[in-house]
Order: sequence, then C-alpha cells, then structure tokens
Amino acid sequence: MKIGIESHFAEREGSGNCTYTQNLIRNLALIDKENKYILYCENKDFYFYKEIKKVNPNFKIVELRVKNIFFKVPFYLGFITYKDKIDVIHTQYYCPLISRGKRVVTVHDIIPLIYPDVFNWFEVFKQRFILPLFIRRADKIITGSNKSKEDICSYLKVKGNKIVKIYDGVSKDYKIIDHDKEIDVLNKFGIRGSYIYYIGRLDPRKNLENVIKAFTGVAARDNSIILVIAGNKNEYFSELDNLVKEYNLEGKVKFIGYISNKDNIRLLNFAEFLIFPSLYEGFGLPVLEAMACGCPVVTSKWSSLGEIAEDCALLIDPKNVDEIKDTMLILLKDRSRRNRLVKKGIRRAKEFSWEITAKKTLQAYKKVLKDK
Repeated sequence: MKIGIESHFAEREGSGNCTYTQNLIRNLALIDKENKYILYCENKDFYFYKEIKKVNPNFKIVELRVKNIFFKVPFYLGFITYKDKIDVIHTQYYCPLISRGKRVVTVHDIIPLIYPDVFNWFEVFKQRFILPLFIRRADKIITGSNKSKEDICSYLKVKGNKIVKIYDGVSKDYKIIDHDKEIDVLNKFGIRGSYIYYIGRLDPRKNLENVIKAFTGVAARDNSIILVIAGNKNEYFSELDNLVKEYNLEGKVKFIGYISNKDNIRLLNFAEFLIFPSLYEGFGLPVLEAMACGCPVVTSKWSSLGEIAEDCALLIDPKNVDEIKDTMLILLKDRSRRNRLVKKGIRRAKEFSWEITAKKTLQAYKKVLKDK
C-alpha cells in the first residue's frame, strides 16, 4: 500500500493540528515498516522530516510547489496522486476533488458551524459552504470523539458509517517530573506562589472571560493564589487584559504568552489545577496532558470534554460563573479530593496514546482500500 499524507500542519508549531500531524506521522513511522509513505509538505528541510527519515526509510518527503491551500489540496495534490500512484491520500478538512487513491479526511471539529458568533465570517463561510463539498468527496472521515462524530453527522448530513472515531493520544513526554530539578520554570515566568493554570488559544470559544470573572471571587477568598494563562497573545488578548483591569486583578492574572511543550509540562506539574472550561472542543487534549502530569482538572461538561474526562475531573457548566468559582474554591481547599483526582487522572491518561491513534488510523487506511 502506498499512502500519501498532506503534512504541512506538521510545520505549524504550537497548534493542535501540528500536535496531531506530528504525532500521527511519528508513530506511523514507528509501527509500520511494510507500507510506503509520501509526506507532501511545504518545506522539506523542516527538522521534523529529517527525524522521520531516520526512523523509517519507507517515508519519502515531497515538497509541493503549489503553496496556496485552496489550490494545493483540491487540485494540485489530486494530480500528484496519479503521478505517484497513491492508494490512500490522507488530508485534514480539505481533500482532492479528484484523486487516484481513496480519500481519508480528518475533521477535528466543526466549531464555526456550532458557534458562528465567535468566529470571523470567513471561517464560518468555509465550514458552511466549502467543507461540505470535500466531505462528500471523502471516502472516510476521521474525527476525535463521539461528540464530534455526532455533530458532523447532524450539521453536515453525513452517514455515521462514513465516519470513524479515533481518539488523539498523549505524548509520553507528559508525565510527573522531579519538582526539585525543575523549580526554575517558575522563576522563568515570574510566578510566585500557588497558581491555577490555563493553556490554549486565547479566543471567545475558550471561555476565558468567565474564567476571569470567576477568579475574582476566588482571589477575594484566597489572596495568595494567582491565575496563569498561557497562549499566544492575539487580537482577543486586549479584551481579556481590559477585563482584568476592570476587575482590579492586575498582578493576580498573569499572561505568559506562547510556551514550549517542555515548559507546559513543567507548569502543569507545579499548578494547583488546570482550568479548561471551553464551550466546545473536538477532543480536548490539554485535559489529558494535565492528567498525565498529575495535575487535577476543572473542565466543561459540554461537547467532548465530559466524554474525555469522565469522572476523573470536576465538570462544570461553562456558562455558570458562580459554578466555576465555587468549583475552583472547592479544589483549592479540599486536598484529599485533589489527590483522588490526581490518581484517577493518571490512570485515565494512560488509556490514550499516539501509538493507538496510529494503529487505528492504519486500520482505517486498510479498510477504506477494501471498501467498494
């Protein structure tokens, strides 16, 4: 079998799509020494591809001359599948309109269709009018949770047997570390004392406005605690920063910007708990990464988050500011409850691995090739 993977997301460090693409490819390279792979990339000299070539010589790296996503995947990549005699071509969201091989498309979520008010008009337009075109052309759709599968079926009118749910994994790098050796991470980011931690994008869907409002009540009860928010500072940052000033939380809410995976692991290890009350997630990887690091979790009961966390986290209504506040206070005060969540979370995180993700994805490739 000759498998093509459109891999430009692997070059977009710091994004969820990058985490998925890199870990899927890395683990396919580790488990599959039989099939041939071509990674269709934007920059063949990107360090990740050199790593993959060392792991598995059956992986070939091809740099596509066309870079524009709207022409590259729907048209140019389809032509390349004939030239390279591809049996299965795997892409994300978009796929070739015509191709030699069977088309497997990963759709992580359709959030702009569910929450159009928190996305710009172009993102909504793409999912409402362009995505369905590619969904119809796909032979198999991969998504990361039962909730995402249900929503794709409902909003895009796709039959359930066309979609396969494959959970994302947790990198083995996410684990409990030696706190004495890694304490310098707190000095690096100017963190003094105990903190509640958030990691992710800064956008309305992540519900950070309600987190900040809820934290006002937490800080009033516990003056020693701060809220640390990690994520790229974008156009939405100014709104959050103004909210912090409005509630007189300067010095109590700390924005630390983009951080590396290594620093994220260290900060999760030292945090009192992770707060992640997103309105919608297709999977919610930060929840499992926190659990793997022995960090308790407060997260939303909405979308896939309750499915992923189960009873290993405290689940809240993300729209209820008082509930978020009360839950945070409970977890700060109740040490025995925290310890129970830590133990359950570590066990839960072990159920998810990128090796399992890769094995199930490879099974999907084989099945779609057999299907008529």
